[in-house]
Amino acid sequence: MLEVISEDPYDAAIVKSAGDFVDRMHKSASRYIPNNRMKLKAHLGVTWAVQYPEKVFSLMDEQIKSVSWEKSEVLRNCFHQLEKL
Repeated sequence: MLEVISEDPYDAAIVKSAGDFVDRMHKSASRYIPNNRMKLKAHLGVTWAVQYPEKVFSLMDEQIKSVSWEKSEVLRNCFHQLEKL
Protein backbone atom coordinates (compact mmCIF):
# COMPACT_ATOMS: atom_id res chain seq x y z
CA MET A 1 0.00 0.00 0.00
CA LEU A 2 2.83 2.38 0.81
CA GLU A 3 4.30 1.84 -2.65
CA VAL A 4 0.95 2.58 -4.26
CA ILE A 5 0.51 5.73 -2.17
CA SER A 6 4.05 6.71 -3.21
CA GLU A 7 3.13 6.68 -6.89
CA ASP A 8 2.04 10.29 -6.40
CA PRO A 9 5.17 12.46 -5.90
CA TYR A 10 3.53 14.65 -3.23
CA ASP A 11 2.43 11.62 -1.22
CA ALA A 12 5.79 9.91 -1.81
CA ALA A 13 7.45 12.64 0.27
CA ILE A 14 4.95 12.03 3.08
CA VAL A 15 5.53 8.26 2.95
CA LYS A 16 9.30 8.77 3.13
CA SER A 17 9.10 11.21 6.05
CA ALA A 18 6.66 8.94 7.90
CA GLY A 19 9.05 6.00 7.42
CA ASP A 20 11.98 8.05 8.67
CA PHE A 21 9.95 9.02 11.75
CA VAL A 22 9.00 5.41 12.50
CA ASP A 23 12.63 4.35 12.04
CA ARG A 24 13.72 6.95 14.63
CA MET A 25 10.93 5.95 17.03
CA HIS A 26 11.51 2.21 16.72
CA LYS A 27 13.93 1.90 19.66
CA SER A 28 12.14 4.21 22.06
CA ALA A 29 8.74 2.71 21.17
CA SER A 30 9.83 -0.94 21.17
CA ARG A 31 6.92 -1.89 23.42
CA TYR A 32 4.53 -0.77 20.67
CA ILE A 33 6.73 -1.55 17.66
CA PRO A 34 8.45 -4.82 18.66
CA ASN A 35 9.05 -6.24 15.17
CA ASN A 36 9.20 -5.39 11.47
CA ARG A 37 5.53 -6.24 10.90
CA MET A 38 4.44 -3.69 13.49
CA LYS A 39 6.98 -1.20 12.15
CA LEU A 40 5.37 -1.48 8.72
CA LYS A 41 1.90 -1.01 10.23
CA ALA A 42 3.15 2.04 12.14
CA HIS A 43 4.61 3.45 8.91
CA LEU A 44 1.24 3.11 7.16
CA GLY A 45 -0.59 4.51 10.20
CA VAL A 46 1.66 7.57 10.42
CA THR A 47 1.30 8.15 6.68
CA TRP A 48 -2.49 8.10 6.96
CA ALA A 49 -2.43 10.24 10.10
CA VAL A 50 -0.54 12.93 8.17
CA GLN A 51 -2.73 12.66 5.09
CA TYR A 52 -6.02 12.60 6.98
CA PRO A 53 -5.58 14.08 10.47
CA GLU A 54 -9.24 15.04 10.71
CA LYS A 55 -10.60 11.58 10.05
CA VAL A 56 -11.48 8.96 12.61
CA PHE A 57 -9.36 5.82 12.24
CA SER A 58 -12.36 3.66 11.43
CA LEU A 59 -12.85 5.74 8.29
CA MET A 60 -9.45 4.93 6.79
CA ASP A 61 -11.04 2.35 4.59
CA GLU A 62 -12.24 5.30 2.48
CA GLN A 63 -8.69 5.70 1.18
CA ILE A 64 -8.45 2.01 0.43
CA LYS A 65 -11.71 2.14 -1.49
CA SER A 66 -10.80 5.39 -3.30
CA VAL A 67 -7.58 4.08 -4.86
CA SER A 68 -7.85 3.00 -8.47
CA TRP A 69 -6.09 -0.27 -7.76
CA GLU A 70 -6.59 -1.48 -11.33
CA LYS A 71 -4.44 1.45 -12.58
CA SER A 72 -1.51 0.79 -10.24
CA GLU A 73 1.63 -0.37 -12.01
CA VAL A 74 3.09 -1.60 -8.71
CA LEU A 75 0.11 -3.85 -8.02
CA ARG A 76 -0.02 -5.06 -11.61
CA ASN A 77 3.60 -6.20 -11.30
CA CYS A 78 2.92 -7.87 -7.93
CA PHE A 79 -0.07 -9.80 -9.26
CA HIS A 80 1.84 -10.71 -12.39
CA GLN A 81 4.41 -12.40 -10.15
CA LEU A 82 1.60 -14.34 -8.44
CA GLU A 83 0.21 -15.43 -11.80
CA LYS A 84 3.58 -16.99 -12.62
CA LEU A 85 3.27 -19.22 -9.57
